[in-house]
Amino acid sequence: VIRLLLMHQANPNTLWSGHSPLSLVIASGNDLAVVELLKHGADPNLPLSGAVRSALCAAVSTAYEQQRMTTQWIALVDKLLEAGADILAPVPLREGQRKAVGTAVDYAYYKYYQDRRIAHTPYHILSASEWKVFPTRRSLLEHVTMKLREHVILKEKEWDQGKL
Repeated sequence: VIRLLLMHQANPNTLWSGHSPLSLVIASGNDLAVVELLKHGADPNLPLSGAVRSALCAAVSTAYEQQRMTTQWIALVDKLLEAGADILAPVPLREGQRKAVGTAVDYAYYKYYQDRRIAHTPYHILSASEWKVFPTRRSLLEHVTMKLREHVILKEKEWDQGKL
């Protein structure tokens, strides 16, 4: 269906209720649709409203983790980065009256720490289902942190050392 719509000039960057087609297919777990949208010009940096601020934020959100296995989750992040998603783009974070600005990686950690059971409970006390969730989240956080470091190093190499 998505391919047919795109073949008939549907705009892959249309926003609906603060979501893009890309963020919606990420949330639904449809990785084939992610590939199709990116192939037809979906902007992975399109600013979204609401809790999910970008496609990359949707990809690292714990709200959609049941849709994918760990390797698929990491592959999705890599796919978005290869398509031009900016891991260094500012992402507003908000909890009650407190506000901050970070990156998609900060958003990933923010979402992780919102689950007080997984984030703050000793591993041996977690239930069997939580034992499966914990290493998946840890792997994703380690991966996006590594990608952030890589992008920061690339950005630093662009700077003119003479002007510093």
